Amino acid sequence: MMTEVPDVKINVDVKKPRSVDTGISVDVDISINGADFIPFTAMPGDSAGHEIYLKALNGDYGKITLSPGPDYLWSGRKWVTNQITDSVNEPELIKQQRLAEASAAIAPLQDAVDLGMATDAEMAMLQAWKTYRVLLNRVDASKPVWPEVPGVA
Repeated sequence: MMTEVPDVKINVDVKKPRSVDTGISVDVDISINGADFIPFTAMPGDSAGHEIYLKALNGDYGKITLSPGPDYLWSGRKWVTNQITDSVNEPELIKQQRLAEASAAIAPLQDAVDLGMATDAEMAMLQAWKTYRVLLNRVDASKPVWPEVPGVA
């Protein structure tokens, strides 16, 4: 998918569509302009993810991998049970869970900005959550140093 803004080209690559419930959202890995892939939750009512959501449902990024049940988390490669049994996987699972939580916090704040309804406090919180998500994505799961969650000190 190529989006053009005057004198600006943005190349977005999308892979690994997966979902617990495709009626609510589809999670994908997304790369913008060749950067590292990061998790992204596309939802039907989300201004930033609506097109990705529809294309995922259409199969444009491959077959959607459905969760085997509510007690499963995406490990980055496959669905795994929510019970952490292997300490080697624990930091990566925590990272993925925190990335999903950050994306969920960002979505309504981004909607407020996109609709021109955001307060100054909401814009500041959106910036804080996006910064947190970038820092979280950079965490090395083999020796994690977790960034501080916005609004929690």
